Amino acid sequence: PTSTGGSSIVDFIVDLDTSPTFRSNALNPLLSYVASVGDADTSAGTVSSAYPNHTDIQFRKRIMISDISLTSSGTISIGTELLIDGQYFVVDIINENGCGEDCLTLNSDYTGSSSGAKIYIGHDTK
Repeated sequence: PTSTGGSSIVDFIVDLDTSPTFRSNALNPLLSYVASVGDADTSAGTVSSAYPNHTDIQFRKRIMISDISLTSSGTISIGTELLIDGQYFVVDIINENGCGEDCLTLNSDYTGSSSGAKIYIGHDTK
């Protein structure tokens, strides 16, 4: 759902115990770990701008990424598989026609959010 009416989740608590009732350690789990949402986020960056409704097909395939170091370091290169807004893509071109090192041309039209969508490297994000 868009909203549950409650506060946003900021932490996850993982409790470990050998007893299914979590009572083997005086009513406390044997181990408890708190992970923040940031610890669980495996995204590499975000889409800073995109043109999903552009009349030019090349622009519909183009996104700008928030972090230029992703291309300069080789984390994202030609052939890299990406998962963005639930859509699967392969990077076809970087800096097409001089649009910038943060400019990616994908193998198919990007129809997601114009900005802010998280970018995951590869198609397996687990």
